[in-house]
Amino acid sequence: MRYPELVPSKDDKRVLSFCASICPGVRPFYIPVEPQDGCLLARCFPNVEEIVRLRGGKLIQGWDISQIPKIQFEATWHAVWQPSRRIFLGVSPQESGQSHILFLPDVHRAYDGSLVPSRKFSLGDRELVERYWVLSDEINRIRLDLWSAGMGETHPVWRQRLGGLFAEIYSLKERLQNDT
Repeated sequence: MRYPELVPSKDDKRVLSFCASICPGVRPFYIPVEPQDGCLLARCFPNVEEIVRLRGGKLIQGWDISQIPKIQFEATWHAVWQPSRRIFLGVSPQESGQSHILFLPDVHRAYDGSLVPSRKFSLGDRELVERYWVLSDEINRIRLDLWSAGMGETHPVWRQRLGGLFAEIYSLKERLQNDT
């Protein structure tokens, strides 16, 4: 796994409290990630739907619980594949190449094709973390705009539009993570 620090401990009391605020009475568990042929990044629901169509099993929806140490826990709406009763598998590639995720099943929400906002929990100085969140949201909005306009990450506009934001967010991240 390239970034083991992105997957928090399933036994951390702060993680359990965060998860309880999302799905009371449900405990998160680890799921291996084995990207399948044809599965695309950030397309977990269509990916799992296609795997279920081809191979059977069930789509299980819930939250991918991740962390940025000393900054935040984040819950991202996610789908995994359940090929048999006791087996769960992440079939979608992870942006940072994790070999497993911490998954929190959610039977109370139904996927309807619309974007579900992630949920976040601050682990650091609240004011600095909130600025980090604003920058992160702005970077993601601009990235989506550029991708939608057909501009790949090597297009010069990326550096023009995102360079300053990335510099500020990296500076904030370093400041938060070096604070003890």
